[in-house]
Amino acid sequence: MADGEASSLSQTLSLSWRLQAQPILFDTLPQRAQLIQYGELIEAIPLPRKRINIWRNHAFEPILSLLPAYSLYAGIRYDLWLSPYDDTFSFTDYTSADLECLWLDPTRYALDPSSFTAWIADRIADLRRRSSAPIVLATWGEPERIDSLHRLAGQCPAFYVADLAALAREVHLPLLDARNTAVAGTPLSRSLITLTARALACRWWAGALLPPIKAIAVDLDHTLHDGILAEVGVERVRLTSAHEHLQRLLMELQEQGILLALVSRNEAFDVEQLFEKRSDYPLRRTHFSALEVSWGPKSAALARIAAHLKIGFDALLFIDDNAGELYEAATHCPGIHLLQAQEDASATSRALANYPGLWRWQRSREDSLRARDLAVQHQRLLLQEQTDPTAYFRELEVVIVIALNPISILERLASLSTRTNQFNLTLRRLNAVEIESYMRAEEADVAAVSLSDRLSDSGTVGLIIGKRSETTFIIEELCLSCRALGRNLEDALILPAIAALPSSRGCEWLQFPVAEGPRNGPARSWLARLTGATELPTANHSIRLPFAIAAHYRPPEGIQLRLESHNPGASS
Repeated sequence: MADGEASSLSQTLSLSWRLQAQPILFDTLPQRAQLIQYGELIEAIPLPRKRINIWRNHAFEPILSLLPAYSLYAGIRYDLWLSPYDDTFSFTDYTSADLECLWLDPTRYALDPSSFTAWIADRIADLRRRSSAPIVLATWGEPERIDSLHRLAGQCPAFYVADLAALAREVHLPLLDARNTAVAGTPLSRSLITLTARALACRWWAGALLPPIKAIAVDLDHTLHDGILAEVGVERVRLTSAHEHLQRLLMELQEQGILLALVSRNEAFDVEQLFEKRSDYPLRRTHFSALEVSWGPKSAALARIAAHLKIGFDALLFIDDNAGELYEAATHCPGIHLLQAQEDASATSRALANYPGLWRWQRSREDSLRARDLAVQHQRLLLQEQTDPTAYFRELEVVIVIALNPISILERLASLSTRTNQFNLTLRRLNAVEIESYMRAEEADVAAVSLSDRLSDSGTVGLIIGKRSETTFIIEELCLSCRALGRNLEDALILPAIAALPSSRGCEWLQFPVAEGPRNGPARSWLARLTGATELPTANHSIRLPFAIAAHYRPPEGIQLRLESHNPGASS
């Protein structure tokens, strides 16, 4: 999928459709007839397509007619291929896909949890030999069995377990109904089937295929509380139990690495007083990485928020109760995600919990570091302005760690490849399986670059993949997190890592394939500076430089470099 395609849904579908559909799609128990009716619209809408193979041993057909409505809302068309029923999961007649989904009824096997997990591991290994796509296993079982499967998922790149029993508990519905087996070909309860369709399209599949949302900008009045602050005052705006639940959900998302911003038409003093005096509010001022309180257009406030958080509109979700504000944002903030806060805040919470692009299969250490790292960026900028470069690095106590072929953080490296837009030279969007294949290849290596200073730990911020071709070392992937930019560290983060890759030894030339994307100007500008050019050609191309430019580079005084080797492949 091209960068930002799925997130620019407001350009493909009318916002009025989304506002009309939202309460129906995210109802406590959506009506099947309405879902089918909405889903029929997908035939007329041009959307990016992703093929999903459904490997199954029980009926998937009851879900088929419900998926298009949620697929449409997610801004992506899931093209599904259904296998014949097969308890052996032998994956015959395999055709490549963007995602593999195993739709598995565990009651059909007389295996203890350990034997069942071993069998699943064998089936995943067999499928992985055919496919590098993400694999989602949708099943259920007793806690011991599911825990065992989750441990297996932790050992297999891009393999995820969707627990239908956990979904049933979350929505307070029965998991199974034996009567449904004869009627529908699956033991799942009819009511849970509806919400499983929603979870598949908006959470589990979207979490593996869609660009992630990195931040939420939320309105205040009639969204986080009931009432208008400017009219009734700090003490009289009402925090209902549903609003409290919504605030706690936002807190959970913030703890998981989603940045929060507040955008409100109010007086700044009143908002500060609200968070200072209302001790019953779960959300505090410190939860927000950006605060935009003014009487100006909210689209302008959202633009400032995106710039401050260093993200594009396609990584930002805006929540507001006023449809007019949402329309104004859609017009001036192309690609922004939009959600209308409902009068019943519990409906807002359901929509937020299922919003496509928010679900994460795994939370990395970097997710928890993001808010702290952003909070101290102003201090770095002040130090940069007030000192010379050598003193700047020395006073910051910058430490760069280059980890060679670190197989334990594959998911983080895949996240860098798929999420990074601004500093991404090739825009290849490699998944964990593809990155692992480079680690194990004799002629290739992978470097993960971590960054810290005395103000904060930024975690793993860089990914560099190189492959030897005779005397030329080709950079297959090069990306840096936007959080690492603006510190004059690009050369120090990239060039020593390239030189450290074992497969580069003896190479005379360094080749950078370059793709042009709508937002990767910073990466292209860095490479242009490295070559001494004013700018790079606009078409996709390659830049060839002497390898000495990396081999002979020495970082500025005050920067500490450390090297770690994890040695999963022959070349390391």
